[in-house]
Amino acid sequence: MPKKKNTTMPEEKEMHGAHHFRMVEVRRGVADGGWVEVLLSEDFDLVSSRVVTKGAFYLLSASKAAAQGEEGHAH
Repeated sequence: MPKKKNTTMPEEKEMHGAHHFRMVEVRRGVADGGWVEVLLSEDFDLVSSRVVTKGAFYLLSASKAAAQGEEGHAH
């Protein structure tokens, strides 16, 4: 198995109808049959949090574009 790497994934918090996201650190767990276990820190509140599991790449791209002041999509 390849060396485990730390990465981050967005955590969604909904406030007053708006979606707010924050990055949290995760660790790669066991990989088997194309599936990979995602390990969260022990202080992560999975009960009251919603986690992005699909489309995180697009969310991250939009977040980076917004941080750089970009609007829309241009080539």
